Amino acid sequence: MLAIRKRNFLSPKKFSLISSSVTFALDFLIHGLKELGRISYSDNKFTPLHAHQFITSNIGLKIYHLIAKVSLLMVKSFIQEWFTINVYCNSHFNLRKFKVKKETDEYEDDRFYLDRIIETVVLPSFTFLCPFPPLAPLSSLIPFPREYIILKVYNLIYKMRNVNILNIHEDEIKELLENYELCKFRYLNAKPNMENIYEMKYEQDKNINYLEKKLTEDEFNLFEDLETNLQLNLKSLMKMFEAFLYLKSDYNKFNELFNECLKIDENNFYALQLKVNYLMLKYSENSELISDRLMEGYELCNRVLTILQNVQHSLPIREDLDQKINEIPKDEREYLPTDNRIIDLILNPFCYPLALFSLYLIKFNLLPRNEVDSYFITAMISFTMCELYTRLPLRGAYYLEKADLYFIGNSLEKAVSSFEKFEKYFDRFNKENIIFQFEKYATCLLRLGKPVECREMLDKYVKLYNGHFRMKWLQFRVEYITSETNEQLEKIKEKLEQFINELSEFTNASVVEVLNNAQTTLLEIKGKIKKKSKVSQFYSSN
Repeated sequence: MLAIRKRNFLSPKKFSLISSSVTFALDFLIHGLKELGRISYSDNKFTPLHAHQFITSNIGLKIYHLIAKVSLLMVKSFIQEWFTINVYCNSHFNLRKFKVKKETDEYEDDRFYLDRIIETVVLPSFTFLCPFPPLAPLSSLIPFPREYIILKVYNLIYKMRNVNILNIHEDEIKELLENYELCKFRYLNAKPNMENIYEMKYEQDKNINYLEKKLTEDEFNLFEDLETNLQLNLKSLMKMFEAFLYLKSDYNKFNELFNECLKIDENNFYALQLKVNYLMLKYSENSELISDRLMEGYELCNRVLTILQNVQHSLPIREDLDQKINEIPKDEREYLPTDNRIIDLILNPFCYPLALFSLYLIKFNLLPRNEVDSYFITAMISFTMCELYTRLPLRGAYYLEKADLYFIGNSLEKAVSSFEKFEKYFDRFNKENIIFQFEKYATCLLRLGKPVECREMLDKYVKLYNGHFRMKWLQFRVEYITSETNEQLEKIKEKLEQFINELSEFTNASVVEVLNNAQTTLLEIKGKIKKKSKVSQFYSSN
């Protein structure tokens, strides 16, 4: 079910374009189906041979190319939110029924499921263009439309954003590069023939007279981005994919091709996005390069946001925007831009990595002291932009990072609030990767004068971690910090001595680190007990 979203950017021109394209495609489709019926069902059978006869005819190829144009337009309508999507099902393009998930443990509100629909349903379904199911075995024989190349580009970009970027889809990229060259050759050598367009002519795939127009190389390569309407260059995008084929094997070659890609189109923000993803993934691999990689990522994000300020069309906004802005604490609201918005991509926002690069530069003490406040404000604004305007699903990692920023800024109540939002995502994480965050969580609660809540939180997570040595150590540490009497200290000492004996059997670095800390704390406890005993003896003797 698609409901038209009433927005000022839903212009009659857009719907006129959809209407005329669909009408033209259907006109050809009606004539094509009549002819298909004649050649396919004369012997009550429909075979791949019949399908091949049809799709390689002049009418079949025109239908195929027109459907490609309409499909590209439909994907654009999803990305730019020309529609409100509740349930979308279209069996003609083999889209499976997709019921919107609204579970509170996964989505903050309805705006986030758009991201999932586009990545898992819309792009894959519209990219593999087959007007009729029996054509699937023939897909390698059909001349691909230019629109298919564009859709495949977006499909790959979406795939590569959420996976380890070094796990490159090499076969898909190589296939795309090959199809790009074949497709470009056809369009640059087209011989349009608009006479007797409804007269069936077979084996037209061997000619190039089914295209409407012969294109120049620039006309073939230049197209409007589906999200921003900014001009992009297919040649630059192909060079981008070619560069990433060398990312694992030859980093110098990767850089060479990547620079060529940006020479062709310096505003290719999708290339910059993949480079940002790579830097985010690899920044900590070499301690000597951490600062350079984080700063490069920070600068690339700002570069893209500068490019995106040229977006002219009205961007989608959430209906409850005013309410959400009012929910932002006053001390944070004053940092928002005067028009409340930084222009950014909706589904792959650069504000999010910008917030993380800013946070890590502060966190690892890589900035001059007089610049820390500026980067802190940048991170805060960027996080807020993600919450207010993007369709980025804000799941557990987001809340942990924001809690980290609040912790660094000594906004303890807000840090605790972010930790609490994270808790519902706990089961989805590799527990080893986030165990260090609970020390900050406990510290915030203790500084806020909430020792009882702190102990309850740790009791809960010690069980969830199945008695993990780091969580047990943190639990002992909090019990020690909040202890007041000699009796409490004695109990902690006994537990800690037993804990130290258990750890002494292990030799790995992380256990040895905790063991050393535990032994130091045990000495502190013994000293405190001795001191309290002396004080007690003094008062009892007097």
